[in-house]
Amino acid sequence: MEAGSTYCWVTSISERGWYNMSTYETLSLMIAFGVLIVMITGTKK
Repeated sequence: MEAGSTYCWVTSISERGWYNMSTYETLSLMIAFGVLIVMITGTKK
């Protein structure tokens, strides 16, 4: 997943509003944050 596409995806969600997010979008966002945290903690070791 490229940074550009991720930015567009987040922007589109922000424009529609966080309250209008579907379960799939919420799940995808949680997974994305989870992967990001794992990557950050992995590089720090």
